[in-house]
Amino acid sequence: MNDRKRVGIKGEEMAAQYLIKNGYQLIARNVRTKFGELDLIVEKNGEVVFVEVKLRRRMSAGQPEAAVDDKKLARLLELAETWCVGHHWHGPWRLDIVAIDASGTIPVIRQIKGVCE
Repeated sequence: MNDRKRVGIKGEEMAAQYLIKNGYQLIARNVRTKFGELDLIVEKNGEVVFVEVKLRRRMSAGQPEAAVDDKKLARLLELAETWCVGHHWHGPWRLDIVAIDASGTIPVIRQIKGVCE
């Protein structure tokens, strides 16, 4: 397994634990389709949340969430809508980013809610 993949797995695990500690229930991880991948799917209070996880080990590359551009958001929106249709989900849902700054000794985790309204 390469270093990039290892870092991605670590970031997703940190994000999942952060969300669980904040009252979310984990539905699925790494949901792969022919169109792309959803990192995490969680639920809280009857709302499904599709989560894109971004981790930075060096902040010289910018804030983690800056890696989610309009093209990536459009793809994530399409993936979320496809999941909802395939799982017959007609309830509320949203798309969040969990941004992890791992440049220091203690990672800083931020949840950016509703990035694609």
